[in-house]
Amino acid sequence: MPPLSARSALSWRGIALLTALFFAFQHLTTGPLFRPVDNVWTLVEDLKDLKRPSYRNVSAGTTGLSAAGTVLGTGGPGFGQWNFSAPGPLPSTVQPYFLPDPEYPSGVYLLTGEGGRIPLCENLPLHERALDFQDKIRGLQSFSVRFEGQNALLSGVKFRQPREPGISGKAMILALFCLTLILCRGLALREPRTICLALLTAAGLILRWNTLRNYWNVPLEGDAAGYWGLASSLKLLNPFANGTREPVFVWLLWLAKNLFGDSERSSRLVSLLFSCSLIPMTWLLVQRMRLGTATCLIAACLAAFNPFSIFMSAQGLQLELFTFLILAFAALWLDGRTAASGAAGAALILTRIQSAAAVFPLVLLSAWRSGRPTRKIMPYFILPAAALAVLLVTAKINTGSFTGNLDHAARYYTAAEINGDPEIVKGSENMTLGKYLFSRGALPRLALKTVEGYFQILFNPFNPFNKIFLNSHYSKAWNLLLLPFFWAGLWTFISDAKRRSSLWLPLLFLSALPALQDEFREPRLLFHAAPFFFILCAAGVQRAAAAFSPGGRFFPSRFLPGKPGL
Repeated sequence: MPPLSARSALSWRGIALLTALFFAFQHLTTGPLFRPVDNVWTLVEDLKDLKRPSYRNVSAGTTGLSAAGTVLGTGGPGFGQWNFSAPGPLPSTVQPYFLPDPEYPSGVYLLTGEGGRIPLCENLPLHERALDFQDKIRGLQSFSVRFEGQNALLSGVKFRQPREPGISGKAMILALFCLTLILCRGLALREPRTICLALLTAAGLILRWNTLRNYWNVPLEGDAAGYWGLASSLKLLNPFANGTREPVFVWLLWLAKNLFGDSERSSRLVSLLFSCSLIPMTWLLVQRMRLGTATCLIAACLAAFNPFSIFMSAQGLQLELFTFLILAFAALWLDGRTAASGAAGAALILTRIQSAAAVFPLVLLSAWRSGRPTRKIMPYFILPAAALAVLLVTAKINTGSFTGNLDHAARYYTAAEINGDPEIVKGSENMTLGKYLFSRGALPRLALKTVEGYFQILFNPFNPFNKIFLNSHYSKAWNLLLLPFFWAGLWTFISDAKRRSSLWLPLLFLSALPALQDEFREPRLLFHAAPFFFILCAAGVQRAAAAFSPGGRFFPSRFLPGKPGL
């Protein structure tokens, strides 16, 4: 057996093997990465419909009751304050539904006595976003959580006290171990691109881990809880018993449950790891588009530091997996790798059935561009077609309808249109995909709203989706910094015949979803296209810089020479 060399140890296969061995060592010596979420005390305050807080020790000033919740600051600055002291409960996580008026200062503060006032969040709306303050109350016997604002709406708030304070860092150590090996590879083999990506991914990991810390003691909710429940009850002899859900993410969560521990935190870790992987995958896709090193770096930076991506990374949803598969499919499609593209397309369909609306048109486009005979593109068709057939048959078995995987989405969107809230199902109980598309003049209306949605998202700087895609919070205007570059990048692709076909990727994967942009606030339904927005912004920055820099170069290739490491 040849001796182990640094080159073989730091090959991609070697890094994967060393990371697996380190994980096995962790598991054998310290047990699973995660223990179940266990809270000894939970308080859920519903303040809608003129309700008052149920907790006894609450103080307030200048507040009023309304159907939507408690209004803080009805005639000037106001506050609502929950006071906690031992031997009573001492929660360490707060999850408010707090919508302040942007015209006035607002915030959530931790009052620790003797004048201590620690801001947990200031001047931002909070849609049940978790805020963990374990490290700020260590050793305290009393403290208060205070909401301040003027014309600020507090619809509800949840407090949680965990049985065991503290956060395990074993998963973080494992991820950093892997990234350290990748960094060592870049240094040892003189691959500057690998070094950049290792450092950039590490920065993205730290930001996302901080988000996971806030949700450490928060049980999964909504769709995430549904997926975890399906994974927990999954039987290997019946892998397609997933109700209305596609199976791939359920299978992945089942694997995570057995590898990382029977804890909802395992689900959050899966989405966090895939969110981090989108950073190098965005770089890889730009590289396949042959847009240059500077564009690769800028796009990867936007992927690493996008605020909504950081927030979503800890929610335990399939968004990050779906986006990862789209980028993998796109890179293979651009390379013209027929069989591999077909496998990625099948995985996409088994993750979200709506992908079929993109996968099959893209194979036809690829065949038309290449001029290859039908028999040579059949490998592309076979696996996606088989995946779609399996989904349709299992949907019929599980739900009684071939479109059962989409009927629930039709009800969701109908409720949003009719009632302005997808959670209010009145009037949409019997809606199916067929009825949604072919009743009440739906197709022309949907087409018109889709066109309007694309226009709003691409060109309206005040549109919340435009803000989120361009690395801003929806309540801020940071997107204005990137918007001119986004438009420049969009024109770069439209005006270049060789790159124009790449625009079919985001267009087909978004499909008609932009029609929903004015119905309700649900950015995750469209956010799988975010990497393409990052790429367009990066191409615009490169184009603008090249136009004004000497020699037309913004980032000379000598800074990152050689073949790409990733």
